[in-house]
Amino acid sequence: MNWIKSKPIAHRGLHGYEIPENSIAAFENALSFNLPIELDVQLTNDKQIIVFHDDNFLRLTGIDEFVNHTNWESIKQYPISNTSQTIPLLSDVLDLVNGKVPLLIETKNFSRPNALEENLVDILKSYKGEFAVQSFNPLAVRWLKNNAPDIMCGQISARFREIPVPLHYKYILRNLTLNFTAKPHFINYNIDDLPYIPVELYRNHGLPILAWTVKTKAQLFKARELCDNFVFEKLSPEDIVK
Repeated sequence: MNWIKSKPIAHRGLHGYEIPENSIAAFENALSFNLPIELDVQLTNDKQIIVFHDDNFLRLTGIDEFVNHTNWESIKQYPISNTSQTIPLLSDVLDLVNGKVPLLIETKNFSRPNALEENLVDILKSYKGEFAVQSFNPLAVRWLKNNAPDIMCGQISARFREIPVPLHYKYILRNLTLNFTAKPHFINYNIDDLPYIPVELYRNHGLPILAWTVKTKAQLFKARELCDNFVFEKLSPEDIVK
């Protein structure tokens, strides 16, 4: 688990300017600086795992379609942010990275574990590089711990102040209440919600704490003080290594 605690992680690849998030170009850019990569995975209608964050393509492609309603044959033609970059399959990203840097893979599934987790585990069985899987969904984290115990997995969370989530669910997630059953290897918590006592208690008991998403130098200072590592964007690699 050394890398999860020691190497700052590029959020959705090292993107910006004409390099869109979660694109092959963003991942190549991160590789050029030898930075670990965070990325998001989702399942298409025909059970392909793509690297994409939103549940709808509208923000990044202008196409108002939901990921889980769309087939790969259509998706692979969608340009990202009016660039030449298109949405990649996870398998394409694994071939590109090929163990050169660690990967932090976030599953975008907020229901019960399903074919996304199953197919993901199947794909990762043959991958030789370092990686970890994380999720906001404690059910997914628990499923991974039970069905793929060799995979390092983490719980993502936040205080969910302005997110439309039912109050009882907010309480469970923000306080990491299901950690006793999910048993994550690490926690990745919103930098703007730290410090927070439940997170501090887990760190005091030896669980690595990451912060997401560090975008300013003030947040960077805070993450270095309160956490073991962090996921970042909008900061240069030079800022990160200082």
